[in-house]
Amino acid sequence: MTIKKVLFIFGCILSFLLQGACSKKESYSIKISDSLIVGNEWVEITPPTPLKPDKDWQFIIIELDEKTDESTFEVELVDLENNLFTLRYGGGSMSSSIKYTLNNNSFPQDRLYKTVKIKAKREIKIAEVYWKCEALNDRL
Repeated sequence: MTIKKVLFIFGCILSFLLQGACSKKESYSIKISDSLIVGNEWVEITPPTPLKPDKDWQFIIIELDEKTDESTFEVELVDLENNLFTLRYGGGSMSSSIKYTLNNNSFPQDRLYKTVKIKAKREIKIAEVYWKCEALNDRL
């Protein structure tokens, strides 16, 4: 085997290993609810463990079976000291998923959130609800 072939194989292996290391994402999502129906009364979701804002951006993601106007929902978070945080619409996508976050995504990082509260202007089925923590370097 020539030195060129050895270097080529070594380069391929190294490239493969580095690609795997560089593609590891810091962002993550936690499913906090399966299918549920919400209406004009608050529905409270209590995750198995409190939600921790530990990345650059945090969102509550509501996945729907149908598209709807972002103003359909009101979303609130309750921390361990029972402080209430009202979330605002933070964007949506073509896949019927809607994001809610605090103004300027300014989640206090020294708190844990024990409850997510959701209500809607009309009765609507939610497919799933997620807590998403997104890291800046995953966007680069």
